Amino acid sequence: MTGSSGQSPSRATVERHLQAMDDERFEHFVADLWAREGWQTTVSQQSRDKSLDVLAEKDAPYHQRHAIQAKRYRAGNNVGGPKVSEYASLRDQFDADAAVVVTTSGFTRDARERAATLNVKLVDGDDLVDMVERADALDLVAKYSEHTTRRNASDSAERRTSDPRRAASEEHLWVGLAVLGAIPSTAAILLLTVFEVASGTLLYQLLTAVVLVAGGVTVTGIYKDVLLVRRARVGWQPKGRWWAVGAFVAPYLTVPLYVLRRYDVTHQ
Repeated sequence: MTGSSGQSPSRATVERHLQAMDDERFEHFVADLWAREGWQTTVSQQSRDKSLDVLAEKDAPYHQRHAIQAKRYRAGNNVGGPKVSEYASLRDQFDADAAVVVTTSGFTRDARERAATLNVKLVDGDDLVDMVERADALDLVAKYSEHTTRRNASDSAERRTSDPRRAASEEHLWVGLAVLGAIPSTAAILLLTVFEVASGTLLYQLLTAVVLVAGGVTVTGIYKDVLLVRRARVGWQPKGRWWAVGAFVAPYLTVPLYVLRRYDVTHQ
């Protein structure tokens, strides 16, 4: 990762390489980085344990064991407080001295407050680059990021949808579609229920058609955006079918709740 002049890459370049790793490679990178600093590390097998990523131990100057959770997030997609509380339990599960959360991004204020209370050590993107520099571990960064830089063009679309910032920009399309569909759908539902329009009349047929068409638009917008959120690998993993059903039956409640939750997750 040195330039043609032999100079070391900038911190921003190192950060980009860290964020470019896929999840599995990032876990192995974290394990090797801790090993570079004198720890004996083991990367957990996901088939056996989906909560722990790396178990690190060392005997000097005294025996220590850290249960490490590695979160490869894009810049701006910070780890929140609920995740820190969840990972705090790793300390007891693996008889560790501390739970450690490592991320390529950062932590929310709530996450830092909970970590201080729950004895969870936090390592953000800046701390991680500091560790790379301290351990002279640019070779590890190059080793685990080269896979990503060699991906062919056929993988580019999937990689873009894994970027929360890109997903956040696309939300304007699908969330906007959901909102636009929810307005006439809500109006038609209210007219049918509040004013008890008689079935069989022309007005009833028109309102029913509005509910079906506008409701379909709302469902499409919600469902497509749920797929974006899930691929973005943020802390929230909504169930598309339940949100879709809610968007059709009660758009006046479901759509506002979804939009508020969506923005809270992707912009924290």
